[in-house]
Amino acid sequence: MQEDSIALVTGSSAQVSVSQRMENGIEVLPFTIQMNGKVYSDGVDIEPCEVYKVMRTSAAVPTTAPPSIGVFYQKFVELFDRGFHHIIYLTISRKLSGEYSNACSVADSLNETYPDRKVHVVDSTVIASPQGFLAMGAAQRIKRGNPVTEVLQWLERTKERSGIVGSVESLDFLAKGGRIGKASHFLGSLLDIIPILSIKEGEVSPLCIKRGAKGLCNSILKIVQEIIQGYKKLTITVMHTDAPEKAAALQRFPAWHSRKREFRSVI
Repeated sequence: MQEDSIALVTGSSAQVSVSQRMENGIEVLPFTIQMNGKVYSDGVDIEPCEVYKVMRTSAAVPTTAPPSIGVFYQKFVELFDRGFHHIIYLTISRKLSGEYSNACSVADSLNETYPDRKVHVVDSTVIASPQGFLAMGAAQRIKRGNPVTEVLQWLERTKERSGIVGSVESLDFLAKGGRIGKASHFLGSLLDIIPILSIKEGEVSPLCIKRGAKGLCNSILKIVQEIIQGYKKLTITVMHTDAPEKAAALQRFPAWHSRKREFRSVI
């Protein structure tokens, strides 16, 4: 391979499909999901619908973890052995996962061991499909022959224009997973409070609060319309967690052409 050859790697949280990986030459490392005493690899031996079924029908609370330091080491060394001189690893927001820290630990070690090669770890500051769009955009630039410095600069610029808007119809699963306290869960359920959320500076942040689920999709659409004003080119995906009917309603919005995806269960 040439001395400027670049490999693009990301985690399964980016929701890059198998066909997209093959088309764009993207390597994906799976997060792990622990559920009912077993450990699964996200997208390998378990799919989101299976996780959601367990969450709805039992008291079990699945837990997730990013790729381990050992997994990172094995993959990065494999790519170096295959002749790549640069590896770009794109992570979920560092404020939401230990993935960035694990990847940086391995990168620092390998960058000393392989002084003529380099692992670049990039914090996407987002989650899910926006992270996947960044990965695919970077991979396409690599295929066009852009040098690693230009690909990294593009990622830094573009992640500032990436985002997500979403909501949950129930606070139950947030409470089960420890994302909110018992008092907040009780009060929110009593008042039928539903937050509309986004990612700001890498953290989950409420955009507004609604009372009840009625009109929730319209509220999300209105917020998205405000955010995208002035943009001439958009890439949008409608994601859902076991709610295809509501995703279809959002997908019918006439101002965009979008694809419907199911949220990976690691989010």
